[in-house]
Amino acid sequence: MIVDDEPTIRAGLRVLLTNSFESLVVTGEARNGKEALQLLEGTRTDVMLTDIRMPVMDGLQLIQTVKERYPHMECIILTGHSDFEYARLALQSGVADYLVKPITQEKMNEAILRVIGRNQNHWITQLSANIMLDLKRTVDSIVKFIASGDHINLLQTVTNWQNKCQDWDLNPTLQKHLIGYIKLAYETELLASWPSMPVLGSTFGSAEMNDQQAYERWKIDLTDKASWIAARTSPRNRRIYEQVVTYLNKHYANPALTIHDIAAHCGITAAYLSKLIRDTANHPLTALLSELRMEKAKEQLRQNDDSKLSAVAENCGFGDYPHFSKLFKKMYGISPQEFRDKQRNNWSTEE
Repeated sequence: MIVDDEPTIRAGLRVLLTNSFESLVVTGEARNGKEALQLLEGTRTDVMLTDIRMPVMDGLQLIQTVKERYPHMECIILTGHSDFEYARLALQSGVADYLVKPITQEKMNEAILRVIGRNQNHWITQLSANIMLDLKRTVDSIVKFIASGDHINLLQTVTNWQNKCQDWDLNPTLQKHLIGYIKLAYETELLASWPSMPVLGSTFGSAEMNDQQAYERWKIDLTDKASWIAARTSPRNRRIYEQVVTYLNKHYANPALTIHDIAAHCGITAAYLSKLIRDTANHPLTALLSELRMEKAKEQLRQNDDSKLSAVAENCGFGDYPHFSKLFKKMYGISPQEFRDKQRNNWSTEE
């Protein structure tokens, strides 16, 4: 169920959910907490996505009531940067996850996967004990073979599952849904070890796709994931990546630092370095450097001193303070001055 007082937000969330996983169904949309509770009385809903700030009844009140009436239901909070404190309160109340607006397809998929990972048995059609046992073995094998880069046994696992489904005489529609479920299960486990792994929406259950096409699409998904992980666990790539991180930690304060400087230090071309960083960190090098500089800036702002904010920016590789302030607020939701004031309030409280 989607709960948000803005029609455009509700419409956008519906699109993201529709593009997410084919076994998900939107049971209803509500403009506020009171309306949501009325709708919940007549529907079977397992997950609720709710905004925090709404008229009549806000998200926190809604979640508290839902947890009392429907303890099985998982709740995902929709929040803006300024509502982080509310989101933390909600997480303490048993909320499964929170999404920061604007919400991307990838973030939505990951949130749904985390919810499913909390209680996987709740999300699967009741099948025989033997099928469930084989299903779990299949998921375990897939995770193992993807992590080890064993493409041969990975694809053989799909063939073995397909043969078993035919032996069990499962209809094509159920087979496609089970493929989708297995995908959810192994992605949930893989994300625990590789949080930046991209998660693409599944179309294995599409009515336009027959079961054989679903199996072929599944094989592509598996080999793509195995290749993605292999690129990040290659000994040479890992060594270069660690070399880059060490270099950045030493030279982040240099505002003139370029990718060519870093590539020359590592003995590789700038183009190769750019691709390696994207493959390994799932971020461009510029984003990696910017995040490091921001973390260093936060460390300096936490210190109880009177250094000028422009000096903090300069010490962390930002020659232009207005640009630094703008990036800081975009990343953390508050300005550098507001962050420092919060730290000082904490110091005063501790004293």
